[in-house]
Amino acid sequence: MAMQPAGKVRPAASAPVRAAASTGTRAAALAAALAAALLWGCAGETPFSASAPPGDRPPTRLAWNVFVVDDAQNMRLYDIEADAIVFDTTGGPVPRVGTLLVGSERGGFIRRAMRVETSGERLVVHTLPGVLTDAVISGWIDTALAFSAAPAGLPDRLISAGPGLSLDGISLLPPGYGPHGAAIVIERGRIEFDPELALRLTVAGRALTSLEVEAGGPLALDLLVAAHFEGPVDFTGRTEIASFRRPLRASIGRLPVPLEVTLRFYAHLDAAGDFADDCRAGYSARHEIDAALSFDGAWDRAPVSAASLLEEPLFTCGDWTDCRIAVAVGVEIEVSFYAADRARFDLRPWIGIEVETEAPPFWNWSLSGGLAAETMFAAAMLDRGLPDLAPAGAGDTVRLAGGPFATPEYILAGEWGAGGVLSQPHGIAVGGGGEIYVVDQQRHRVVVFDGGGAVTSTWGGYGSQPGLFIYPVGVAVDRDGFVYVSDSGNHRIQKFSSAGAFLAAWGSEGSGPGQFIQPEGIAAGPDSLLAVCDSGTGSVTLLTTGGAQVGRWLNGFAHGAAFDAESNLFVAGCQATGVTKYSRAGELLERWEFDAAQAPRFDCPLDLATDPAGRIYVLEYGAGRFTLLSPAGETLASLGETGSAPGQFSRPGGIAVSPRGWVYVADTFNDRLQVFAPR
Repeated sequence: MAMQPAGKVRPAASAPVRAAASTGTRAAALAAALAAALLWGCAGETPFSASAPPGDRPPTRLAWNVFVVDDAQNMRLYDIEADAIVFDTTGGPVPRVGTLLVGSERGGFIRRAMRVETSGERLVVHTLPGVLTDAVISGWIDTALAFSAAPAGLPDRLISAGPGLSLDGISLLPPGYGPHGAAIVIERGRIEFDPELALRLTVAGRALTSLEVEAGGPLALDLLVAAHFEGPVDFTGRTEIASFRRPLRASIGRLPVPLEVTLRFYAHLDAAGDFADDCRAGYSARHEIDAALSFDGAWDRAPVSAASLLEEPLFTCGDWTDCRIAVAVGVEIEVSFYAADRARFDLRPWIGIEVETEAPPFWNWSLSGGLAAETMFAAAMLDRGLPDLAPAGAGDTVRLAGGPFATPEYILAGEWGAGGVLSQPHGIAVGGGGEIYVVDQQRHRVVVFDGGGAVTSTWGGYGSQPGLFIYPVGVAVDRDGFVYVSDSGNHRIQKFSSAGAFLAAWGSEGSGPGQFIQPEGIAAGPDSLLAVCDSGTGSVTLLTTGGAQVGRWLNGFAHGAAFDAESNLFVAGCQATGVTKYSRAGELLERWEFDAAQAPRFDCPLDLATDPAGRIYVLEYGAGRFTLLSPAGETLASLGETGSAPGQFSRPGGIAVSPRGWVYVADTFNDRLQVFAPR
């Protein structure tokens, strides 16, 4: 999946605000003396932070009537009631009517003293809620918090080796759900999210002038959900996976501003249907979360899923009828001020998968993801004029595949490059990191996809200079990650780094040593050999990865090649209608050309691929299909036919297989790649 990043919107920097000191009057001196007595030295500059330039930091000044309970050494908090705060006191300064009491106990409070009573050593201050901006004339907070990988307090079963939480075995349906019993269970699951949070708050002139909450970090998820039910299921619900809190005490000067950060991990299930038998849907994804809520005269928000990598989704199902299963796993990040009368900020990143049948056996499969944001302010909390932010969010849903196309061996997992991204794609190769290199023939370039089908880079262009191509055909990746392209129109082979940097070129037009005439297929072997199918001379050339020729032999109309793990070489010849097998020295070992009735086995075989099990995938240009052979050449399966629907091909030109058995086919004249997962 490739989610569309919205681009982070940064809040505009607040203009420097400095409250002028009131000097030169007796009233100011008396007010300053009283403030000093009440605050016990509480007013002071907040320590500098590298993330807040000095010009943006108003000096810390508190109102004259603030009483900081945490610093009142003669008073010990006894109880906090709904409308009163009770202290044990040993004498000394006590709050007066009109005083603002501020403290961090029990989650924090700001209360205005309305009546003060004493009873022996007990002091009862009857109060009403106060406002932070009544207590602060000017000042700022800039603080950050990061969570550990395995936070304390979680059940042992939820903490797996390394960072992250294990989701294995979590049931998404309540016990006993359904008349015949139903099970939708996370068979294998893991979520990793280690967020970094930042809070910035600026007060100037007893008004909140700017506020920003940021959350960021990678959110990674690996999920395999299994479903089995008989009879009707119609359920929507949420399962809490884990929840934990982290208190944080920030300050404006030495005025305590208690915070609480809560993380909740959850799974949301939406399932409906009549019957499902041993269905499994799974995927791995990684999102870089970079989100912010900011207030600077008005609310601004930038929920972003800046990047997403989907790694080879999986779907298998024995049988099912008219059902839908959608599972989303997410995190709620809640930043709160104080325990009562809260100001709260919510950020909720989530990712999910959905498989749905429309009219059996038609089905759709999609991946979705997004991030929602919301705020809530009590009227007596921060600033009476600060508005709430209505729920806002950004999300995306991408269709991964659709049915009814499937075979007993494969299911369509995606169609890539359609809509103008590719123009007659040809050769394909799979890199060691899961990236897919595709020759985009009509645009004379190489296009690189990630494992989710997103284009990560392109390189090349029309021309004869190094790094340019004229109608390239084949591409191969060796075990060291170097990329080789058969530059057919320039009669040469070019070598690149995995990022597309040009490294070398070999060959010129001709039939002599080191020369080629329209080279097409190219393959990289396990022992640092390259095989080049030179269609113009009807030969196969063996090269080292440094470009030295070590062998050459005739093979009529050679077009595609592939090595197996033993360095045997398979060559496809379209007009020869067959597949030949050679040793690395060029010795002919086998030829597969006709069936038992002496009819051609293949219809213009144009390209080949092998998998770790030694099986051979033969791409048949004429029939619009690929055929899977055993290492001994026996036909195991075939997939495809001529056409433009899912699972059909129009003159396919290239095939590649990943180490996990995923098949990538260049559907050349449909201008797309089709991706198939083994069932």
